[in-house]
Amino acid sequence: MYLNWIFLGTGIGLLVKGGAWLVDGAVNVSRKAGISELAIGLTVVALGTSAPEFVVGIIGTISHNTELILGNIIGSNIANIFLVMGIAGVIRPIDIGSSTIRKEIPFYLLITLVLFGFLNETWMDSSVSFGLNRWEAITFLVLLVAFIRYTFSLRRDHTKDLVSSDVKALTPGWSAVYLLGGALTLGVGGELTVRGAVAMAESFGISEAFIGLTVIAVGTSLPELVTSVQAVRKGKFDIAVGNIIGSCVMNILFVLGLCGLLNHIPFVRFLNVDIAISIVGGLMLMMFMATGKRHRLDRWEAVLFLVSYVVYLVYLVWRR
Repeated sequence: MYLNWIFLGTGIGLLVKGGAWLVDGAVNVSRKAGISELAIGLTVVALGTSAPEFVVGIIGTISHNTELILGNIIGSNIANIFLVMGIAGVIRPIDIGSSTIRKEIPFYLLITLVLFGFLNETWMDSSVSFGLNRWEAITFLVLLVAFIRYTFSLRRDHTKDLVSSDVKALTPGWSAVYLLGGALTLGVGGELTVRGAVAMAESFGISEAFIGLTVIAVGTSLPELVTSVQAVRKGKFDIAVGNIIGSCVMNILFVLGLCGLLNHIPFVRFLNVDIAISIVGGLMLMMFMATGKRHRLDRWEAVLFLVSYVVYLVYLVWRR
């Protein structure tokens, strides 16, 4: 029992550290390409902070612990919106550009609805296996390419000094070391996390999905939390919000896209409630940003996100 906790805790710690190194290396490489802060947040930083979810997903796919994958992805998206955005907004009210309200958040809501449709299509056709198949995974990857192309076209005409105060300045050689070291650390951390989580689920008699929605979801969302809090404290709101929304998008399009390409991902229906909660979170964020002081998440709204997340965790324990 204690060994399982050690595996899980050590694994999550390595995931967080590996993700941080990967972000440092990736942002330094991308900064030299002259990409805007919002584009960096939505893509490079989002991919880096989604790396723990990706590693857990790939290892879960290979080891056939597929229930863990969807639980982790859906739970991480919920944690990103309610927990990470909530904590960041409590530290400092968050101002964002209007395009995030009109484009990026609606895009996240759209692909979440698409995910819901893919996972539940057996209701419309009983001959279709329940879950995410390879063709649907390919659809996500195509949407990923379109999303990246869109984000890299943002604000090219007035690119800022990119996250220099939030990310270590590295030489090209050290950037490569950070990228490689981050990837290796993520691999080891992912293996330990999945092994500990599966063993805990078996010993406590609970589902892998529950572990994925709670412990692993919060653990793999720690890179997003650290990055967004640092960005908000520096007044770099585009990076903070772009990282959160971008990470949610990458979790669905990148992580599920690649995992679904490797293997069919089965689905348990009770996760529909969690998908609905993630959609509600996106709608709340869009509504809060568009009302009151326009394009701002105020502290009381951030507190409401945190309270909602606590209520959600209580619901999960009750549902268990």
